[in-house]
Amino acid sequence: MNGDSVQALLPVECEAFSQSLKVFIIQEIGSSKWSRQHEKLEKMNMQAVANATAEENEFVKEFLINDSKYPLLIEISSQQNCGGKKFSIN
Repeated sequence: MNGDSVQALLPVECEAFSQSLKVFIIQEIGSSKWSRQHEKLEKMNMQAVANATAEENEFVKEFLINDSKYPLLIEISSQQNCGGKKFSIN
């Protein structure tokens, strides 16, 4: 392990974060639960970048793959990119 590496998350924290990820309905976006998940995703992203930059164990990616979270990340990303600009079908 490189002495210059950044540790935003311990592997055990990242594993728990990965397992807890979920898609929120549009009315929940911006809620305290959504904000906590957003913070977790930001920490996971920082750790993934640090690991890749230092060419270290990419445990963030491994947990996301093992927990089958990539489709969920695509959905979460789509929700955040829309910024709540979804149209009502009522």
